[in-house]
Amino acid sequence: MKRVNWIVLVVSIIFIVSGLAFIVSGIQDKTVTVPLSVKADKISSESNKSDATNKVSEKKAQKKSEASSSAIHSKLSSRSDTDSAGISSARSNSKSESTIAKAAAHSTEKTQTSSKSSGSSTDQSKASNAADNTNQARVLVEIKGYDNKNFSGPITFKDGMTAFRALKTLADSKGIALDYSGFGSAVYVKSINGQSAGDKSAQSGWMYTVNGKTPNVSAGIYELHSGDTLVWTYQE
Repeated sequence: MKRVNWIVLVVSIIFIVSGLAFIVSGIQDKTVTVPLSVKADKISSESNKSDATNKVSEKKAQKKSEASSSAIHSKLSSRSDTDSAGISSARSNSKSESTIAKAAAHSTEKTQTSSKSSGSSTDQSKASNAADNTNQARVLVEIKGYDNKNFSGPITFKDGMTAFRALKTLADSKGIALDYSGFGSAVYVKSINGQSAGDKSAQSGWMYTVNGKTPNVSAGIYELHSGDTLVWTYQE
């Protein structure tokens, strides 16, 4: 009877010890499991937070990159627009300058044409005046002295010009010395170019003819006509 009791007691003790051991083991599992779970959650939470932070950083970086890219694109567009505007302005200025240059060249051509026309008109006028001078009324005067001392030249004819006046006009134009006395019908030519009356003989002196004829009046009153030829000759 006592032996049975002892066995029961031992078995009971074993069960109690086993139960305590089981309880202690469960408590240890719980105390170990709970911290690990909490740590895992914390790690997971921190990882999530880190992922979220990284995502936010990535989004911010992406936004900054997009903003920077947009700003650069805007600047490039602005520069492009400015350059385009500058090119357009330069082309416009170039066209304007080209138009002005063409207008100036056209104006210069007109001026030159006008100048040429004016010059041509002037030349024509000069030619006309020359022709008028050529066709102008003239008288040919000749001086024939002794020792072949001769002079001749045309002079402009004027109404009422006398044979003596024509002689004096030629002498003055050529610097020929002329000595005379009186006037009008009493004019007398004493010397032409140093050749004086009486040098060769008592009857020697100066005589005149018009168109090969000897007038019977004084040279001071004989009136010439356009185209006449007047010759003063020293008669020995």
